[in-house]
Amino acid sequence: MSKRRLGAGLLAVLVLIFLPLVVRLWVAFLWFRETGYTGIFSRTLAVQLGVGAAFFLLTYLLLTSALTRSYRSLPGSSFMFFERFFYPWQISRVLRLVTWVLSLFVAVTMTRLNWQGILLFLNRVPFAVKDPVFGRDVAFYVFTLPLLESLYHYLSFILLLTAGAELLLLLTTDLWRAGQWEPLLARFGKYVLGLLVLILFSFQLRLFSLVYSPRGVAFGASYTDIHVTRPYYYIASLVVIIAFFFAWRALRRGDVRRFARAALAPVALSVLGFLAAALVQGLVVSPNEIALEEPYLKNNIEFTRRAFALDRVKELAHPGKAELTWADLEAEPGTVKNIRINDFRPAQTVLNQLQAFRLYYQFPEVDVDRYTLDGRLTEVFLAGRELSQEALTPQAKTWVNQLLKYTHGYGAVAAPVNETTPEGLPNLIVRNIPPQSDFPALQIKRPQIYFGRLTTRPVIVKSREKEFDYPLGEDNVEAVYEGRAGISLGGINRLLFALHQASLKLLVSGSVTGESRIILHREIFDRVSTIAPFFTWDPDPYLVIAGGRLYWIIDGYTTSDRYPYSQPITKPAWAAGINYMRNSVKATIDAYDGTTTFYLADRSDPLARAFGRAFPGLLRPLEAMPAELKPHLKYPQGFFTVQAGAYTRYHMKNTRVFYNNEDAWNIATEVFGENRQPVEPYYVIMRLPDEEKEEFILMQPFTPINKENMVGWLAARMDPGHYGELLAFRFPKDRLVYGPMQIESRIDQDPNISRELTLWGQRGSRVIRGNLLVIPLRDSVLYVEPIYIQADNPNSLPEVKRVVAAQGDRLAMAPTLEEALRQVVVGPAPTAPPPATRPTPTAPAAPDLTRQAAAAYQRLKDAARQGDWGTFGRALEELGRLLEEMGGPAAPPAAPTATPGPTAAAGGTP
Repeated sequence: MSKRRLGAGLLAVLVLIFLPLVVRLWVAFLWFRETGYTGIFSRTLAVQLGVGAAFFLLTYLLLTSALTRSYRSLPGSSFMFFERFFYPWQISRVLRLVTWVLSLFVAVTMTRLNWQGILLFLNRVPFAVKDPVFGRDVAFYVFTLPLLESLYHYLSFILLLTAGAELLLLLTTDLWRAGQWEPLLARFGKYVLGLLVLILFSFQLRLFSLVYSPRGVAFGASYTDIHVTRPYYYIASLVVIIAFFFAWRALRRGDVRRFARAALAPVALSVLGFLAAALVQGLVVSPNEIALEEPYLKNNIEFTRRAFALDRVKELAHPGKAELTWADLEAEPGTVKNIRINDFRPAQTVLNQLQAFRLYYQFPEVDVDRYTLDGRLTEVFLAGRELSQEALTPQAKTWVNQLLKYTHGYGAVAAPVNETTPEGLPNLIVRNIPPQSDFPALQIKRPQIYFGRLTTRPVIVKSREKEFDYPLGEDNVEAVYEGRAGISLGGINRLLFALHQASLKLLVSGSVTGESRIILHREIFDRVSTIAPFFTWDPDPYLVIAGGRLYWIIDGYTTSDRYPYSQPITKPAWAAGINYMRNSVKATIDAYDGTTTFYLADRSDPLARAFGRAFPGLLRPLEAMPAELKPHLKYPQGFFTVQAGAYTRYHMKNTRVFYNNEDAWNIATEVFGENRQPVEPYYVIMRLPDEEKEEFILMQPFTPINKENMVGWLAARMDPGHYGELLAFRFPKDRLVYGPMQIESRIDQDPNISRELTLWGQRGSRVIRGNLLVIPLRDSVLYVEPIYIQADNPNSLPEVKRVVAAQGDRLAMAPTLEEALRQVVVGPAPTAPPPATRPTPTAPAAPDLTRQAAAAYQRLKDAARQGDWGTFGRALEELGRLLEEMGGPAAPPAAPTATPGPTAAAGGTP
């Protein structure tokens, strides 16, 4: 083979290897420039290249030094094995190539694992909290110790790699055939000396790592760790230094036996240290555990509470009175009117059945938020109507449709949590396509959703192919994108993205022009994680209507598993193993143009401040958030779940009570559907004790461990001026306050309720028990649970048919919450029901009815084509009702729809 062909082949291989990397980097740069975060891209790339270069050079020098010295020190006649394949002058080149490849592999691996840690270390911020054992700031354990451990692992790997490479090199020579073992063994003495140095280094690291010891009754350094293990590491370090000195002398003299004895001394000492710790733990500590471990248990309690911000909890007493009077209800109108009688899971089922309109529209989630409607704070369900390309028919999944045509979802629906229609369905106050609402705060002027949960594919906008906007009867309304998102496909970019997307069609399509733009990273988690991968993102983002536009808000957390003495958590799964957490970041994403902004929500968090210093311009002050978005900031359920789980034990500050688990709590349990489950934290609008007005809070009830009565509840405040405040209310220990599961048991045992639920089940319907809400009212507690009935077929809708209310020893089930309250609340009830909580919407205008009829007809045709006869029947009934409203022929009884206003029969509240 000629040198020219060899060179061409080598060039082709290099192009195949590096072209995809170059394309990815250039596309990433263009995307970061389009989003306004070029600084993040350049800073990250610079740090990664710098760290990678440092690791590469260090690894290359260490390997080259060791292998070159070994190669040159061997006699030339030793390489009989290599001489079968290479000329003598080629052997050194092969060694350099192998060294280069190994160094590159190590550099890439170490950079991937350590670049963030190095960047944080260089921008570290003190915690202003010192550990009680070594007196070091917590920042040392969070920022510095992980890097030192990484350095130790790197040096250990290099030592092992170098020794292994030299061993392989020597085994390919003829020295071992000649029986020259002592010279071969002596050559590895320097590696044993290096190992002793690493052992000394590891002892220092283990010494500091005692603050993570799991040995005692609680996480962190225990009595044995402080009084046995810590002195052992000091003594062992001294022994290793002495052993190193004797081993070095023996190696210089060629005394292999003394060298081996000196090298093995630390091993023998480690066995003694292990036995000593085990003996002290078993014979001294265990018989006197509480007396000896109490100071260290106190450290665990203090640092765990601080790590999860539980030291900020304000503890209050709640009377937990048994009787709730009508005077109490009349004193809390805002709380009572916002009692939730609908649950988000059944609501999601209803929305996907009645408001999706086309098979490719879906509501992937239902969020809870608060809006000011008619001058009062109202809790609302809100869900975005997203377009799922996966739901397109196989014939419709063409390149043009998926990339150019079906590019976005459309609009949202909203319903108050405290209202239903006469049929027991959510009362939609934002509905239909285009979205309609009688409330200015909920009117949507820019309903297109280009960025969401289901937008997992890139799309091309401003092409010659107009985009599908929304259905209108048998026709479709088309649109052209007017936002700022997307990267231009003009010039060389078109070829670049054709390579990036591996799409020849993108390169040759006549629909794509120089004005076209490609939008990447449209899925909101992918978007924020690409810009800021160092934050942990809450799995439950929520949609907001503000200023006529749709926005996503995602909560970001700074987390660590290196906070000293803090107990790691095990639940939820996405946060398992961490022992420090702060909700320090709020990210907002415009659903139309993708504008992504990050705000610093907790200035006291050293981790967030370190990231802010590492990436200037990434985190804006929370005060810079638009005024229309601030009222919709929520305390995240994810963080609250973590805090509530930790608080079940770490509300106990007395070490002896904590040790004996005397006052340990559990998350309260309930029955949802037919299954028993922990009560999920839930949002409510209520007036807290001693406060002047209602506010939006997140709460979690607790029960004692192994018991079902309620012992207290934790609340997180989030309205402006009080965001992040945590309140823990405790009930008196000498008074019975029913827990959720005890109320569930009373529902099962009530003969009237049980009989009615059983009859429904026997008539071919499924009874679904909704979430049981515990609602503190004044000095008492009210319990409310909606009861759903759903026909036993896959296309039926869950409808709220009954509401259970309980307080004290009273329990009742009725068609409405008001009727149930009249049976359980003490004292004379009002003679007439109060006004409806929401005025009935005016009748739709004729054009609106026409659009609804056309949409119902389209659903009817789609259902017939798919063989979905349940949906077909509902669409037919809805079409008949709409025609009747328009003055057409009489129709069969209308299927329930979401547009009529609420009535007292469906759950109007007093």
